[in-house]
Amino acid sequence: SNPINNALKVDNSQLLRDVVYLMGRTNRIEEENMFFKVSSIGSKRISVMREAFPETPWIFVYREPVQTMMSHLDPAKVDVQKNGRIMAVCTRARRNPPRDLYDLVEQQGRRVDELSDQEFCAAHLASLCESALRELKKSNHHGRAVEYDGLIDKLLDDIIPNHFGV
Repeated sequence: SNPINNALKVDNSQLLRDVVYLMGRTNRIEEENMFFKVSSIGSKRISVMREAFPETPWIFVYREPVQTMMSHLDPAKVDVQKNGRIMAVCTRARRNPPRDLYDLVEQQGRRVDELSDQEFCAAHLASLCESALRELKKSNHHGRAVEYDGLIDKLLDDIIPNHFGV
């Protein structure tokens, strides 16, 4: 499993700093920068990352929601249980949904237990984006939302030199 994600799960900014320090050790003195990609569920722990590294620039990469849903619910990537339930990354928390997902669904006048698998997946993805948006608003311009389409060109032409300053 990923040490960064494991450190984020315990909401401990000092542990995260220690893990990043250890993972970033190098024998090459000229190396000054490093980059970590955190899985999408990590967007719910951006506050821990910001606490650990308050001056560090970061980006949240988002995609067109329909493309994301199609990818998550692709029949070649998911298992269907005997009861017809879809077992996908976005439906993994269905048995024990996090509080923010409950709140998001209730704000729409619905209950989590009455959602279809597709609706639950959409709510899960929305909760990730809501978490990131909350942190972007508090980020003092250290955070930036970047659309996935054309990401490589955006990274090379703008994000790396202008946002990360590398």
